[in-house]
Amino acid sequence: MGQELFHNLREGDIPRQRAPGIRARVFPGSNIMLSVVEIEPWSESPVHSHPNEQWGICLKGEWIRIQDGKEFKVKAGHFWETPSATAFRIDGAIVGRLQAGRARKPVAYGSDRVVVREEDEDGVVSMKVFRIMPASRP
Repeated sequence: MGQELFHNLREGDIPRQRAPGIRARVFPGSNIMLSVVEIEPWSESPVHSHPNEQWGICLKGEWIRIQDGKEFKVKAGHFWETPSATAFRIDGAIVGRLQAGRARKPVAYGSDRVVVREEDEDGVVSMKVFRIMPASRP
């Protein structure tokens, strides 16, 4: 086996900009290809599909995948199948954990929502989702 059969996920091959904040490196083979995709916070891809079946795995971080009209929260270790011709998009709205005190803690945020974890004095925990409305210009 030659050295050209081994690659590094963090560097090399064909770089592609999929959408603002979404970069990929494509490693093509004879009958299959591997894409390593990096998603920046707040970035989104347009809805699209591929003629071939695809599989993916999340190596780190969290984000939302909208596939066939359903939202899936993706975390490190999750993997998925996208059947051929299935519409999907990437939403990098979940960008990590914020530390903001014990009683009220934003745990995820995106371009249009914030998820807040609240804990009362008895230790009861609740999660609330707040929608973010764009500020109107005068």
